[in-house]
Parts: sequence; structure tokens; C-alpha cells
Amino acid sequence: GAILTLTLAPPWATYLLIQIASVLCGDEFYRIVLGPERVRERMLGTALIAGTVGAAWFAPALLPAIALLGGPLLMTVVLLSSGDVETLSPRLAFLVTGFVYLALPLGALTLLAHLDRGPLVVLALFGSVFAGDSGAFFSGKFLGKHKLYEKISPKKTWEGSVGGAIASVGGFTLIATLGKLPFTLPECVVYGLVLGVVEQVGDLVESLFKRAGGVKDSGSLLPGHGGMLDRVDGVLFAAPMLFAIMSLRG
Repeated sequence: GAILTLTLAPPWATYLLIQIASVLCGDEFYRIVLGPERVRERMLGTALIAGTVGAAWFAPALLPAIALLGGPLLMTVVLLSSGDVETLSPRLAFLVTGFVYLALPLGALTLLAHLDRGPLVVLALFGSVFAGDSGAFFSGKFLGKHKLYEKISPKKTWEGSVGGAIASVGGFTLIATLGKLPFTLPECVVYGLVLGVVEQVGDLVESLFKRAGGVKDSGSLLPGHGGMLDRVDGVLFAAPMLFAIMSLRG
């Protein structure tokens, strides 16, 4: 469904896809770090994430202001909320963390979709990230011997990490070539490798949040795959990186 949206549907459908993901990811993240009982704060944080994505599509000029004011706004709301003083600081920290962790990267993903042939650029990003996930899984399963970061993700190995990075290069290069995106082969290799590395960092960061929250998956939206956040954790780090690369390319 996502592939058809990015290749055949009009550009606004890509925005809609990102917007739906932003709401689901926000709700899942805040359930993990704040607990399901903090309904108002969870809704506020998720609404600000969705609002940032909307601004990135409809009014990109507002994004710097939102990036600067989002944190103070969330801090003020927590200070004015009920609850023990002892809980205010961690709740405040988690709300602001969610904004930085989700709103800004998803805003960058939306800006990528705004570029010329943006949906195909987003598809190339997804191809790199998801190929990297698969490559890391199979490389780790059959070749893995040396633990990558055992205290956060015991099953991940250095061999899997290398295999994932190579697969990311292949995924990005394949879609960029088929889609006739304006990248040379050396650029595809370099960009795919960079995306393959940062998406693995994103995977580890989400694993850290889940381990701290005592949950195995971020949700149960996708049977066998967990929640939406479990599927896009690598995208959250890869999207701003690719947007920075595209901005520097001019």
C-alpha cells in the first residue's frame, strides 16, 4: 500500500501517509514513556507532532518557529498540570524528548516529500531503511557472533550491522536507479551507506526507550511487527539525514 501511494498516488497522499504515521507514533511513544494514564499530556504531545507535520506540508516557513517554541510550550503545559512535583520533571523531559524525537524528523520527512519527485525520494529512503533492517536480520542470524550493544539489544551483532549497511546501499541504489532519481552511482553508494548507519542508531534508540519502559513492542498495530514506531524507528534518524544531504546538494 505504501509503495503504491509513493509511486502512483498524488503527492498529497504521501503527506497523508506521513501524517497518519505521526499520530500513531506519537501515541505509542507517549504510552511507553508516560504511561497510558497521562491522557491529556499524551494527546497534547501527539497533537504537536501532527501539527508540525502539517506545517511542514502546508506552511514550511513556520517550521523554525515551531521548532523553537514547541519545547517551551510543552514545558509550560506540564508545569500547569496536576500531579506530584516529583513526577513533573520526568514528564516534562519525556514530552520534550518526544517532540524532538518524532516531530522534527517526521517534519523533515514531509519536507522531503515536498521536493521535486519527492514521493520517489521518500520511497528510496524507505528502501534503504527497510532493506537495511532485513539485511541486518539475516546477516545477524546466519553470521552473527559479536554483540553490537548487548545491554540494549542483545540479539544485534556487528556482523548483522555490516550486512544491514550493505543492504541499505543496495536498497537505496535500486530504487534511485529504477526511479531515475538525480543521483550518480557513487552518490547512491555513499548516501545509502550513511542512511544505513544512522537508521541502525535509530533502531537502538527506540530499543532503549522500550527497554526503559518495560515493553517488547511499541504497539500491536502490525501483527508480528509490533507498532508503527517499531517500523519507522530507523526512518526517524534517516529522514533528517537525507534532508540535510539534499539541502547541501542544492
